[in-house]
Amino acid sequence: MKLSLKNVKLSLSEISFSYDTTMEGGIFGVFGVSGSGKSTLMKVICGIERAHTGQVIFNDTVFFDSEKGIHIPPHKRQVGVVFQEHYLFPHLTIAQNLTFGSRYTTMEKISFSDVIALLDLAPLMKKKPSKLSGGERQRVAIGRALLQQPRMLLLDEPFSNLDRSRRKQIISYLLKIHNRFGIPLLIISHDLEDILRLTQSIIIIECQSIKATGDYLHIAEQAIVPHLITPRRFINIVELVHQAYLPKQRINHFGATKDGPTLMATNSGAFSNERQHGRRVRLAIAPDDIALGSDTCRNISMQNQLQGTVTHILHMNDSFYVTLDCGGISLVSEITPAALYQLDVKPGAILVCLFKAKAVEIVHIFENGVQKAN
Repeated sequence: MKLSLKNVKLSLSEISFSYDTTMEGGIFGVFGVSGSGKSTLMKVICGIERAHTGQVIFNDTVFFDSEKGIHIPPHKRQVGVVFQEHYLFPHLTIAQNLTFGSRYTTMEKISFSDVIALLDLAPLMKKKPSKLSGGERQRVAIGRALLQQPRMLLLDEPFSNLDRSRRKQIISYLLKIHNRFGIPLLIISHDLEDILRLTQSIIIIECQSIKATGDYLHIAEQAIVPHLITPRRFINIVELVHQAYLPKQRINHFGATKDGPTLMATNSGAFSNERQHGRRVRLAIAPDDIALGSDTCRNISMQNQLQGTVTHILHMNDSFYVTLDCGGISLVSEITPAALYQLDVKPGAILVCLFKAKAVEIVHIFENGVQKAN
């Protein structure tokens, strides 16, 4: 996906909005506090709000160009939108809600059965929206948007009003959608930690304008909006392959390559079925859960001890954030100035990352195979 907003400006209720950025990639997060202009950006992209000036271009399609008088209406942009309020029809069953928007599409690359299976909606088909939980309504709204055969999917505050377990579930469903259909996702949220479990590529919006676009750590290092973006809120995300499950130790082994370093994590139930072995998995580790040492340690409870080379050091506030290349696994560790001095941490230094198996969160287990969307 390549989405460009060039000098886009508009005013709503005497509030001026300005958007100028280009984003490239499969999943992008839009982060900002409530009222900063995130939802208005979404409405400009999907065509609900018409800008006064500028251009909006998705891949090779010009959605909007003020100088040329181009404004493709929302229903012709092939952009799926999942609103925070869901907007399900209360008098229709879930099956009827799902198929309501698909009557206006002429192609079917994403089938009804695919959506039902992917989002686990089969038990809900005969129910009405009032009988569903917040997470279930969210899944139905996502399914309805998918059945409109979108080239891109926009989600406005998909984690709001959901508890932690439901948020993790929605994150996993979104990753399933992207992996299965290859549809680009734009996630608009004020929940930064949840965005980072999906992507490190973000847009920062403040005071109705875009302040920064790019990799999270790079934005943090540039200190463009230090009150919003700091390394302390960063989450290490690694995608590895499940190698083995040891039932007696209740430990899983993951690796980037067959002969490379192994990362260990708990969560025995997820991989007790042998059919899961060899699956690609997304894992999360907080930087402050990773200690650094000069050598491996014996007789210690920290199961993960990965040797790596220091590639980058970022100093912010009272902490140092050290990036290490652990043979195909890149990790960021947060340490104190005292630890930096004691270990003589500098680029090129060889150190060991130490962290407990329970510090590793299994974010998502990917299905095999990807169907690319055009």
